[in-house]
Amino acid sequence: RWHVERTNRCFYKVWRKSRAIVREVIWEIRVKSGSTNSVGIIGGSLFISPSGGNNAVVQSSGLPSASDVTNSLFLNPNVSAAYNAPGSTQTAIALVGLGLNSFSNSPTTSVTMSSTANFSLDTALLGSGDLMVGLLDPTTFGPGFSTLHFQITREGVVVEDQMFASSAAAVTYFNDRVLNFGSLSTGVVGTLDLSFLMEVTSLDDGSRFGTTFLVSRLGTACGPGDFDCDGDVDGRDFLVWQRNPAVGNLSDWQANFGPLIAESVAVPEPGTLALLAGVLACSFVLRNTRDALRHIDSRRTLL
Repeated sequence: RWHVERTNRCFYKVWRKSRAIVREVIWEIRVKSGSTNSVGIIGGSLFISPSGGNNAVVQSSGLPSASDVTNSLFLNPNVSAAYNAPGSTQTAIALVGLGLNSFSNSPTTSVTMSSTANFSLDTALLGSGDLMVGLLDPTTFGPGFSTLHFQITREGVVVEDQMFASSAAAVTYFNDRVLNFGSLSTGVVGTLDLSFLMEVTSLDDGSRFGTTFLVSRLGTACGPGDFDCDGDVDGRDFLVWQRNPAVGNLSDWQANFGPLIAESVAVPEPGTLALLAGVLACSFVLRNTRDALRHIDSRRTLL
């Protein structure tokens, strides 16, 4: 009987410089079938190809290497142009692949299969910019499905919802398409939660469909040392660098920050980072206090 639902789940974390950028990824596979095979793969180079070996496949590579991103963008000029736009900065957050396959065990029986990948992202470590999803390289095989449902949820709100009644329509949609969902941080409390769902209803006749996509941050080019891209170089930029040194070179911050602090900061030893952060925090308080006192004095003069 084709009414038993089996679910496979997997959790993993990606750590970088003692802070999690991709805090958690969950993949989940549901297949309404009496006999189910599924696989979830974490890390490594990403390649999804629908095959008869599994009803459902989920593969995710968090913070993928530059070579994996380049290989994935090959023959996808629209996504490649958006990701590598002149004057932009980018962070490849994840490469994801979803594949759904019917086995051809009972060609007159309808089956429903779904794969879900959920991400929890620390936007403070990613910097400012937009959330981009680049859809890449769909593959299909067999007679075709009855329906395919694709959905993206951001912070619990559906931001993309597509339904297809043919493989041809799905291939057209998933082939080299750029989806830009605006600012990464807008409306985010804590971490940014993303969910990707692909669900197929098909006869159990060997029909298969799979696709990959790139999740990334796209920002505008910032000035040297302006690691938070807010238009100036200050202590907040050092704190961004402290949390994630991959954002840039400390020497750029030293060269463009005020001389009293920047000249005293060589490449710091790990034990001095917390102390320096405390000094910077104190400098903010003192500066704000002086500004407030000047404001009070000016009002007294006017009165």
